[in-house]
Amino acid sequence: MTTGNYKNILAILLLLPFLYCMGFGTSKKETLNFTDEGFISDNEFQVILKGFPDKKTKTMVAQRETARASAAALVEDVPVSKLAEHICATTQYAGFPETIKLFQKYKKYGYIYEEFYLIDNSIMIVYRFRKSGLKKDIESFPCGGKK
Repeated sequence: MTTGNYKNILAILLLLPFLYCMGFGTSKKETLNFTDEGFISDNEFQVILKGFPDKKTKTMVAQRETARASAAALVEDVPVSKLAEHICATTQYAGFPETIKLFQKYKKYGYIYEEFYLIDNSIMIVYRFRKSGLKKDIESFPCGGKK
């Protein structure tokens, strides 16, 4: 390969992260928002989870380990439930198991975006669902298990 080809490949690799972010339409301000739950863009939905340390633990390490364990238990089911509740909040079906089951298909788009410990050794987990056109797709979803 010639030097020119390497420069072209390098330029493409440097542009990929920028193009990726542009494609999902999330601004830096939205990306760094770790307090709000709900849609932060048309393609991303954010859930904030908090795990608390066991009060019986004495050391900082032990407290953080128990906080992490309590938060890890939440990651399995809570984000999908909050997604369903956000969309179905105005209906009587928001908390029904059959409604939450319908939203399980979005679980594959979820991931832990950020996690950090607070001064009290609790842990905050910022969990996000990312899918192109997520908001449009979700908002047209029928609540109550009826299609």
